[in-house]
Amino acid sequence: MNERLTIQDLTDLLAAKHSMTKKDAEAFVKEFFLLIEQALENEKTVKIKGLGTFKLIDVDSRESVNVNTGERFQIKGHTKVSFSPDANLRDTINKPFAHFETVVLNENTILEDTPIEDTEEEEAGEEARIISEINDLFTEQRKLEQNNSNEETTTP
Repeated sequence: MNERLTIQDLTDLLAAKHSMTKKDAEAFVKEFFLLIEQALENEKTVKIKGLGTFKLIDVDSRESVNVNTGERFQIKGHTKVSFSPDANLRDTINKPFAHFETVVLNENTILEDTPIEDTEEEEAGEEARIISEINDLFTEQRKLEQNNSNEETTTP
């Protein structure tokens, strides 16, 4: 399942799975999240056995840069909600990947399906080739436009 699950999706699934009305399922789901929200406001941490732990985390203000203008600006500090899944939930989610093993590779190890990074010289050569192709396209475009304008002036 690669798509996001909305409150409405949760409501529909709950109603279908437990043969209840969508109205009752919606009331339950909304109340469930409201209780988590209220508990976070009061306790800063909510642990639900079998699901996981919700925590409030304070994020300090920090400086950033607008990538379009290069201008520096301050991002205000804020509080965010963090979720850590219960061990059983985490293991269930990760079960399809349990057969993978961690392998430590030396820094210069090259595998046959690993893309090799271009060196700076190759990158510069590639950039020059692309610029040359773009210039050729512009030159060709100018020639076509010039031919079209010559044909328009010579046609009676």
